[in-house]
Amino acid sequence: MDPLTHTLTGLMMSRAGLDRLHTRAPLVLMLSANAPDVDGLSLIGGLLPYLQYHRGLTHSIAFVPVVAVLPVLIVCAVTRGFERWLRL
Repeated sequence: MDPLTHTLTGLMMSRAGLDRLHTRAPLVLMLSANAPDVDGLSLIGGLLPYLQYHRGLTHSIAFVPVVAVLPVLIVCAVTRGFERWLRL
C-alpha cells in the first residue's frame, strides 16, 4: 500500500472509536500506520541497500514494540505533553 492508504487507515481507525482514548490518538494512529515503511529511507543509500532492507526488520514481529512506541514518543516530544501517554 502507498503512504496515503496507510494514513487513511490510521485516520479511519481513530474515527472508529479509538480517538476517545486520547486527544492525540488520530495523529499517533496515522504515524503508526506509516511507521513500518521507514525502511524506505534506505533508498538514500542507493537501490541495492533499498532492495536488501525493504520489507525486512521493520515489517517483522520482533520489531513491533519499537514500531508501536516510536510514534508515541515522537508525538509526545513534539507536543511536549507526556500526560496520559500510556493510553496512547
